[in-house]
Amino acid sequence: MRVYIACALLEAIPSAPSWVNRNQVQIATNARLISAQSPNLNYKELLLEAISEFKTKWRFISLYRVLEHGYLSEIFQTLTNSFFSAPKDSLKVAAESVQNELMQFVSFAEAASLQNQFEALYDEFELVKNAGNQFALALEHSIQQGGQQTQTKNRWQAGVLVCYKIRCAIVHAGLSAPVYDVYPDGPALLEALLPTFEFVALTFLGVTVL
Repeated sequence: MRVYIACALLEAIPSAPSWVNRNQVQIATNARLISAQSPNLNYKELLLEAISEFKTKWRFISLYRVLEHGYLSEIFQTLTNSFFSAPKDSLKVAAESVQNELMQFVSFAEAASLQNQFEALYDEFELVKNAGNQFALALEHSIQQGGQQTQTKNRWQAGVLVCYKIRCAIVHAGLSAPVYDVYPDGPALLEALLPTFEFVALTFLGVTVL
């Protein structure tokens, strides 16, 4: 029922999710969405929240939270596996990983085989930026000013960085990224990126929409 209601609400928005008018949803047998190995991660609730949200910036954040749970889960799993053999070192590594969210996000995207999806997202970002979108240009300036471009080696990693900076611009506005809400064309950038970003999140969860 919640999916049906979400579809009805989202059909009229400028950038409706690609799955709204589709007929089939396939969930892999080993999909993270239903995996018994991660019962406490609430992927189902996170996905339902994301597909129920029609305000652009909160839809982006809801999808980001799906992936954020993914890389936090990796940190926790690494800590669990190594704690009793090297408690001090494993705690140090976990703390450093949590503090460096960007590099953990990059590592997570590679482990989850999301390189092609993030490369496609970066290409979309470049198109909007080159068309003169002021929010996209502000993000690029912030990346250059902070030297973060040196932490990425290719286009897919640059795509991860773009997602991270957008999240910071919405949630931590003015601290480590431009203030999202002062750019009238901010929603236009997100509307261009959301279909690909939704595909990233669904791919990670093991969901295919046909």
